[in-house]
Amino acid sequence: MGPDGHSCLKKFRVTFFMAMLCTTAILFSCNSKKKWADVDPAFSKYIDAYTSGIISKTSSVKIQLASDASTTHPTGEAVGETLFKFSPDVKGKAVWLDARTIEFNPEKELTPDQLYNVSFKLGQVTGVPSKYKEFEFNVQTLKPSFKVNEYGLRSAGNKNNMVLLGEVLTADIETSPKIEKLLSATQNSKLLKVNWQHN
Repeated sequence: MGPDGHSCLKKFRVTFFMAMLCTTAILFSCNSKKKWADVDPAFSKYIDAYTSGIISKTSSVKIQLASDASTTHPTGEAVGETLFKFSPDVKGKAVWLDARTIEFNPEKELTPDQLYNVSFKLGQVTGVPSKYKEFEFNVQTLKPSFKVNEYGLRSAGNKNNMVLLGEVLTADIETSPKIEKLLSATQNSKLLKVNWQHN
């Protein structure tokens, strides 16, 4: 192999190495997505139940302690201190439902199809060892989706008119105007009126 061949091989090796570096960088960036937190089972000594898994974008987040909170608090009133921290950030207020249950109510709907990391300052409401002062867990909002069921044509009461019945089912709670934008009907390029009954 002549000098030119050796030069080409060297260039190929450098290019190939650079391609491998780019591929590695892409793999690392893909793996940097948020993952579900591993909750220490030892927290069950202090927490009986909490909101977890897949939830609606309109849901609140609740934590039920294993025993009454050591702090005094009025039921139904907003908590003054910040006990919940969300990532991504969520604004809202926390209220005590009873002596053991606290609920965080977001100011507005959560982002659909979003994994949230939630941190609750357990040490501020009950006596726990220092390693259990913060309780971290996840909630994931539903991914928007819908399904259309069509029930066929029926007589509208006279020979010239027919009615097509069906329903639209959504994965999560949606507003009526948003749902009505999902579906339209035409006949001979003419837009037909759709009558809705919302649940």
